[in-house]
Amino acid sequence: MTGPEVSVIIVTYNQADSIGRSIESVLSQQCDFIFEIIIGEDGSTDNTREVCEDYARRFPEIVRMMPKAPNKGVVDNYFDCLEAAKGKFVTDCAGDDTYHDRHRLQRQRDFLVERPGTVCVMSDWIIRSATGDSHSGKMDRYEEFHQDVSGQRMLELILGSRGNIPLLSAMMFRREVVADILERKPGMIRRKEWNCEDVPLLATLAAKGSFGYLPLTASVYNVGSESVSNTGNYGKLFDFYCGVADCVNTLSKEYEVDVTGKEFRRSLSERLSYLAWLLWKSPTDERRAKMKRLIGNWVTPVGMKVRVRLAMLRN
Repeated sequence: MTGPEVSVIIVTYNQADSIGRSIESVLSQQCDFIFEIIIGEDGSTDNTREVCEDYARRFPEIVRMMPKAPNKGVVDNYFDCLEAAKGKFVTDCAGDDTYHDRHRLQRQRDFLVERPGTVCVMSDWIIRSATGDSHSGKMDRYEEFHQDVSGQRMLELILGSRGNIPLLSAMMFRREVVADILERKPGMIRRKEWNCEDVPLLATLAAKGSFGYLPLTASVYNVGSESVSNTGNYGKLFDFYCGVADCVNTLSKEYEVDVTGKEFRRSLSERLSYLAWLLWKSPTDERRAKMKRLIGNWVTPVGMKVRVRLAMLRN
C-alpha cells in the first residue's frame, strides 16, 4: 500500500468543543492522493482525547493518535507529531481552527510538485473574532506574503517581524527539508524554551529555499480563546515573549541575517521595549535574570528607552 502524500498535524489541548469541527474540516478534503491526520492531544483535562479517539476508531486508515502522555507544551507536541509524519508534504490545523477550501490540500500539494525548487507554499486565511471576519489577503500587514518570496527575504520578514508572519496552518511545506535539520541540528528548530514552533520552523525553511504563493483561502483562524500569547497575565506574557525573543536573536545570528537595516533594528528594539514593560508589570528575580541574559547576548545595540526602563526597575 502506498504511503500518504500529505500529513496534516492537529495539535490540541482542552478543545473538546471545537476539535471535532477541526477534524471534520480536514476529513472533508477532496484529493486524488492519500493523506493522513496526526493528532497530538496534549494531556487535556476535558474530554478532548475521547473525541479524538472516536475519530481514530471510525477512520483508522486516515486518523492516527500520538501516544497518550503528560502535557508536553506546544513545542514538543508539535515536533513529536512532525517526526511521526510519513507524508512528503506537511501542513497543520489547530484544534480550534478549520480548513476553508475543500481542495486546499490538492492544490497546495500540486503547487509544490510542479515547483520542485520551492520549499513551501503560502495561502490566505480568515481571521474570525467576536467582532466579525477579516481576510488576510485584504490586510496591508500581510501584503508581502501575497507573492513568491525568496528565502533570504523571508528570513528577514520572519525574524524582523513585529507579529506579522504568515499563518502556519495556511501553508504546506516539504517534510524532508525540516527532517534533515531535526536530525543534523535539532537545536536550531526545536527548543522548548523558545515557546514557539512556527518562527524556527519558518526560518529553517527560508534558509533552504524560496516560498511560493497560491491565492486561495486555506483556513479559518479563530481568535478569542486564552492562550500563552493571548492572556491578560503580564508574567505569563513576559515568559512567553522572552522565549520568542531569544529564538529571534539566536536565529538572526545563526543564519547571519543583516540586522543593520532600519526596519529590522526597530523591530528588535520594540521586542525588548515590550519585554521591559512586561517586566515592569510583573517583576521577579527570575524574570530580571532572564532579561539580563537576553540583553547581554542581544544581536544589536540595546536602545536607551529599554536601558532607562530597566534602570528604573532596579531602583
